[in-house]
Amino acid sequence: MTRHALVAVALACTLLAAGCVGTTGEPTTAPNATATTGVANATTTAGTPATTATPAEDDAGAEFEDVDADALASAGASSLASAEGVVVEGNLTRTVRTPSGASRARVAFVERDDVAARELAIERTVRANGRTVETATYLVNGTFYERSPAYERQYGTEWVSLPADGAWTNASSTAVVARLVNASDAAVAGETTVNGDAAVVLALDVNESALATLSGYQLDAEALNALSGTVTVDADTGRVHAATVHVNRTVENAYGQQVTVVTDVTREFIAYEPVTVSLPDAASEATPINGTQG
Repeated sequence: MTRHALVAVALACTLLAAGCVGTTGEPTTAPNATATTGVANATTTAGTPATTATPAEDDAGAEFEDVDADALASAGASSLASAEGVVVEGNLTRTVRTPSGASRARVAFVERDDVAARELAIERTVRANGRTVETATYLVNGTFYERSPAYERQYGTEWVSLPADGAWTNASSTAVVARLVNASDAAVAGETTVNGDAAVVLALDVNESALATLSGYQLDAEALNALSGTVTVDADTGRVHAATVHVNRTVENAYGQQVTVVTDVTREFIAYEPVTVSLPDAASEATPINGTQG
């Protein structure tokens, strides 16, 4: 299990920084956190139909028996890194189990990455404890912006700006998934079709030391109970169609209780196309945090 210790940060925590459920089971917003995932005021110059995956036929497995899984995974990571722009849709479910009960947060997000410019726009709908909150993340012109109603209570505005150091690496789905794949050994787990094209589902065995080198993150390996991840790659083009991760951890909350945190994230890379990210006008009133200027 220790070989898998860091992917929990690499894939899951980037989606939990704003407006999700903390380990106490209550909604939290972290002003010092670096990123999540979605989109507003982001436009694409060309439309691409949404990705639709369908199960492969039962006898189709033979076609991919000789696939070099690591080479295909590497091609997928390269396709993300070299893309001009990518549109991502996804969902996150986070369940926190405490001695007194359990709470759950669900996050639906849309993300647009201008990979060439290393800019992004994310819009999220967070549902937790019977409440629905809209939050957003932007990385524009070297500044990282977050929007959440929780900020208004503290700063008088829903928008804050944060230092951009590491923001692209830790917030962008293209960067996060590519980093995960590059730190993993891959194995063929199945086949599927996406919009009629053959695709291979790869199971990822994450190497902790490699991921630590690529991300700089540290995570207590003993807190990790279970981890699994997959990436679905086009058999011909090497483009990534989807990625999933499941993380189960035991941590100590603010009250000294041992709680179990289960996180499931799915991402669908629905379009590879040029993306332009424009900062909303309201973000001009963002309150600077940690020395940033809005």
